[in-house]
Amino acid sequence: MKITIDPTQKGHDLGNLFGLFFEDLNHAADGGLYAELVQNRDFEFDPVDHADYTPLTAWNPVGNASIKVFDSGSPFPNTPRYGAVSGLAGEGMENLGYGDGIPVKEGIPIRLTLWAKSDSCCSLSVSLAGDSVRFKLSASWDKYEALLTPTRTGHTERVTLTLGEDGAFDLAFLSLMPTDGWPGQANMLRRDIAQALADMKPHFLRFPGGCLTHDGVLDPDARDGIYNWKKTIGPVENRPPRRNNWKYHQTLGLGFYEYFLFCEDIGAEPLPVVCGGLDPHHLRFAEGEVLERYIQDAADLVEFANGSADTHWGSVRASLGHP
Repeated sequence: MKITIDPTQKGHDLGNLFGLFFEDLNHAADGGLYAELVQNRDFEFDPVDHADYTPLTAWNPVGNASIKVFDSGSPFPNTPRYGAVSGLAGEGMENLGYGDGIPVKEGIPIRLTLWAKSDSCCSLSVSLAGDSVRFKLSASWDKYEALLTPTRTGHTERVTLTLGEDGAFDLAFLSLMPTDGWPGQANMLRRDIAQALADMKPHFLRFPGGCLTHDGVLDPDARDGIYNWKKTIGPVENRPPRRNNWKYHQTLGLGFYEYFLFCEDIGAEPLPVVCGGLDPHHLRFAEGEVLERYIQDAADLVEFANGSADTHWGSVRASLGHP
């Protein structure tokens, strides 16, 4: 049999048959497409996520500083932990980032955001790759922001937080976001990965996964529960932590609103995956009123995406900046 192929002759239009399937495994979101450079930014890593995790995973002391993590008291109800650091001037803590460390490019600013306080109103210095900024902390939780501009290029950097004088400070949240990320979403996506996806010109994007949304106890409010899209919207500081079924931690910083925005950016039809009220991995099946909740969650997602601003979930979308 002889088969002849003519690559110049076009066949039928594939329509929406070609697209992308994104699933948060192997750190595809946190540590991947999601541009956050700090790992365990809110001390919410937990053995529930992975047996080796602790609230201080990816954190080390600087000098002889003492670091303790408290389970409640942060300014965010859904991420209640915070770190308490005490020591001498120049001591503090550092974050290791993902993989070998924090990647930086000389001259490309990185946006620093932190929530901190100090009962003694100490000053706090934050340093990264040759640049630093100092804040005078107040006795109540406050948000501090700055741009850090690396003086070198590297992939193994650390961000350090050190005391300006002997004393103590509390830290609830620390974020480093590159300013050269994917445009339009406050640089929340890594430009290189996002651009690679966009260049494939997908007709649809399926997210946030298949097994990802169907593994966990049938309690959407549980830390190890089924994926709940409603937890992925709103301020990133207050998005509750989640156990990923591939045994790592999800910040949910890359949430359904961000997925929808990215689809809009690249002209792809959004194909969101929601839980159907079952965990086939462990043969858990919702019934009765419990199942009704999953049905309502799916209906609410349609309203969030397509409802007018005078509907409940449409108004939530509008409040996020997309009327």
